[in-house]
Amino acid sequence: MATRLTFYDPETDTAVELILSEEDARRAENDLQFATALMNSALQERATRQGKTTNVKSQQGDADNTDPDSPNTEGHSQSAHQGDTVTSEESGLYRWTTEMVLFLLDNYVEREEKFSSGKFSQKKNWEDIAEAMRSKSPLITGPQCAAKMRSLKKTYKSVKDHNNKSGNDRRKWLFYEKMDTIFQSKAWASPVAVASSSGVSSQRSQESKSEVSSESSSSRKTKENMASLLKKRLQQKKEEEEARAKRHKERMEMDEKMLALLSKLVENK
Repeated sequence: MATRLTFYDPETDTAVELILSEEDARRAENDLQFATALMNSALQERATRQGKTTNVKSQQGDADNTDPDSPNTEGHSQSAHQGDTVTSEESGLYRWTTEMVLFLLDNYVEREEKFSSGKFSQKKNWEDIAEAMRSKSPLITGPQCAAKMRSLKKTYKSVKDHNNKSGNDRRKWLFYEKMDTIFQSKAWASPVAVASSSGVSSQRSQESKSEVSSESSSSRKTKENMASLLKKRLQQKKEEEEARAKRHKERMEMDEKMLALLSKLVENK
């Protein structure tokens, strides 16, 4: 049974579908090297079909500069030896390979608490990460690492938002699972509220649930207030009746005393 996989590049807003056997699709989802081979093969076939044997992606540069942090698009993926160039704030260009992107994410995870603790500056944290990464790439800098992470977050958010819209084909990205493990609980990674053909996104659903919960809480408080007021009113009524009965008793006693006094006066006459 054939399985259709969709790959997407948010920077160029292009997507392509590959039709694979169920076995190949399952393997592609779990085997990065196999997925890379499939994507490169599809890319080569597309280039040949369009007569562009010397330039596979004219809008993104040659294959040696393909960005491994962009989602797979037009039937291509990146090998562990392919990289992209990112403009550095300090030392020009740096070519990122898949291996170095994964190494960057691993180093970020190790120091994630430092980023959120507020005890260390962002610059210091990125310099520490760059220092650790120089064991594999001596020329890498902190600003380059920071710029790359911003790019990764942007792509992750784009893919996540797309996949959370009902009715959309699922987009694939080499680093999605890794990024999702790190950032899925972050507020900025929450899916946007966008309507689709079969409903609304999960963010809208969460808002609806929140509204229902709020209404339920408000209704419960109203009922509690009404019960409290009713109880208070009943207590007041009881106290009023007891006071009325007490006054009546006192009047009766006074009347009896007056009658007794009058009786004595009559007898004395």
